[in-house]
Amino acid sequence: MKILLLDLGSSFIKYSFYDNLERTNSDIFSLAFPKPVIDSDGRYEVDRRKIDEALLRIMDDAEAGGCTAAFICVQMHGYLIKYQGGFSNYISWKDKRGLAYLNSVECRELFNNGTVLKANLPRVSLQSFPSLSGGEFFTLGSYITYVLTGKNETHITDACASGLFNADTCAPDNPFEGLSLPTALGEIKSCGKYKGIEIYPPMGDHQVSFLGAGAFKGDAVLNLGTAAQLCALTDKSAECFEGIEYRPYFVKKQRLATISGICSADKEALISRIKDTAGKLGKIQRILISGGATDIYSFFESELKTLGYELELCRQNVGNDGLRRIADSVYSRRGTMLSEIEFVNFPFILKKAELDFFIIDNEHGSFENKTVMALAMNARSVDIQAIVRLPNNDRAMITKLADGGVSAFLLPMTNRKEDIEKVVEYAKYSPAGKRGISTTRAHTGYGVTDINEYMKLANQRMKLYAQIETRAGVENVEKILDVPELEGIFIGPNDLSCDYSCMGDTEKIKELISVISSASVKKNKPCGIITTDKELIKHALLCGCSMVSYGSEINMLKKGATEITHEKYL
Repeated sequence: MKILLLDLGSSFIKYSFYDNLERTNSDIFSLAFPKPVIDSDGRYEVDRRKIDEALLRIMDDAEAGGCTAAFICVQMHGYLIKYQGGFSNYISWKDKRGLAYLNSVECRELFNNGTVLKANLPRVSLQSFPSLSGGEFFTLGSYITYVLTGKNETHITDACASGLFNADTCAPDNPFEGLSLPTALGEIKSCGKYKGIEIYPPMGDHQVSFLGAGAFKGDAVLNLGTAAQLCALTDKSAECFEGIEYRPYFVKKQRLATISGICSADKEALISRIKDTAGKLGKIQRILISGGATDIYSFFESELKTLGYELELCRQNVGNDGLRRIADSVYSRRGTMLSEIEFVNFPFILKKAELDFFIIDNEHGSFENKTVMALAMNARSVDIQAIVRLPNNDRAMITKLADGGVSAFLLPMTNRKEDIEKVVEYAKYSPAGKRGISTTRAHTGYGVTDINEYMKLANQRMKLYAQIETRAGVENVEKILDVPELEGIFIGPNDLSCDYSCMGDTEKIKELISVISSASVKKNKPCGIITTDKELIKHALLCGCSMVSYGSEINMLKKGATEITHEKYL
């Protein structure tokens, strides 16, 4: 499906069209954010109608491009007020009218709201309004939702930038009598539709960019945009320091510890600020640089490495990459496993249940080849993907099953690129591999007219996956992903926890999932996970996994039998 990815920054509005099935992204288009109509005496306001024009123009492009969903991130701290007479201008985060009211704001402890006192904080600058009674407050994100769906809703990562919401509960913390607030959502779920396009709640651009940078615990992201920001993930229970914002993140128990407002023009001053503050963000091992940093990367590389940090330059447009991850998590492909029951009509049931794929387990299972072939052909007839998990990368089995109609293989215990390269060799025709040619078989429908064209089509249809479930696999994951004919990877958390001697240590497995999935996002190849652990699934989806194999036919049978025993009418 086609998805609009929309990033409203303070200088530019950037957008692209993403095909989550093909994992292709259009060029990123850019519009200048509207200029202010007021820029004096600390006030910085933008005509909201100019924002409307840009937004609706982009939505029309999305409709024409066949998009069916839109994911949005926005610059933070800006807002609008609606009275009976209509809307105010958009009051930008650059607005400083709250400076005179800092000392009069009663709430000085804003940790629970994920922010700190500052002149551009709406909780502060709203003090300058003579009356708010009967008014309605909109963040930029909730205003966008309102324009497109009629609902004043936004995501908590955007809402909390106002200082008016609790980061953990999403509940309002509103000191202004008579002022109504948006609905703050803790989940990423549809707010409604605009011309048939599902609109998802706008999210804070800072959090989305951190996600898009491929960062996880132990990383800090240095974002060199209009103003520099340094941030890292921390647990809510961690020690807190004055002047650091602890913004909400997509995982409830985590916060994005952020030092903002750093001047990025003065490189020496920025290095000095990092030296003084980076240690307060936690145990940082790696600093990822994003934003307009390409031309000064060498400067930071030499300076920061002397401080003991690893350094990495992010891809451009990390906001777009973060939105892609979130879109993949919402529209991930769901599947299950057939582990030991020989039921060749299984694909029909899964298709009725609207699953996207299933894995035939020939590693731990013991299916006859004829059963696997029948399952594969039935799956093809109802357009659901059947992936055969192999016992090894042996030529004989791969050849037989491919000729019998199997068009997707998963190799367990993939430790090196050479392991999966053998599967490529036996499953793909020349020039990609060396698969033997036998055409009057099930895979061709028992005959082809043009063998050269068929070989090209068969190579496109054949999808090969590597299962990463060992220490060696993790260490070599980027090299494995570099194999050109590899479609993607699956994470096996059970064997990972065994090989790393961390059985039951969920946090360690999450770290490994972060490493593996970040590598797959970096290489632009899909990543899946095989588990029934909902906490791991949620984490994997957030990290960019786009496929989940949940349970098996045995789990379904056990659950069904248990329901019968607990049915009170029997």
